[in-house]
Amino acid sequence: MSTNLQDAPITGAETASRPGHVKVNPALRGPILLATDGTAQSGAAVVAARLLAQRLDRPLEIVSVLEPQLAYGVALGGTPIYVPELDEARRSIRLAAVADYVGRYSDGPMPPVHLRLGAIAEEVAEVARERAATLVVVGAAPHQRVNRVVAGERAVHVLRSSTVPVLSVPPGF
Repeated sequence: MSTNLQDAPITGAETASRPGHVKVNPALRGPILLATDGTAQSGAAVVAARLLAQRLDRPLEIVSVLEPQLAYGVALGGTPIYVPELDEARRSIRLAAVADYVGRYSDGPMPPVHLRLGAIAEEVAEVARERAATLVVVGAAPHQRVNRVVAGERAVHVLRSSTVPVLSVPPGF
């Protein structure tokens, strides 16, 4: 049976001054960090991250990571070369995709986006440390075998690299 968490009652330790808001360890004062690549396959993670940010009275921030991509120069005999302009174009495309993605799955203003270039798990963990995040929210892989292997491995790497709790949200949440 599926439950809409926006309508679900909060159980446990609610704050008296803010009904519907759960007490959180005071040491965890940072934002809820949504890690996304801007694709629709983990739209449920946006919904979960927004809901958690509201319920825990924390700001929501987004991190998206582009892995460096090498171009292969034909004039250089197929030698891989780094082309900064390629990554700049990919940054623009990713920012637009994240803005569209978040807008489709939630209302409200666009949260701040931390766009990084590097290894996905390590960069997400680094932003979580820098921002003293309360929680990192990632989308879980759908059930197709290839997606489960690729996206599932990324989620596991984020979990292993992070020093803060990580919540993996399945599709259809």
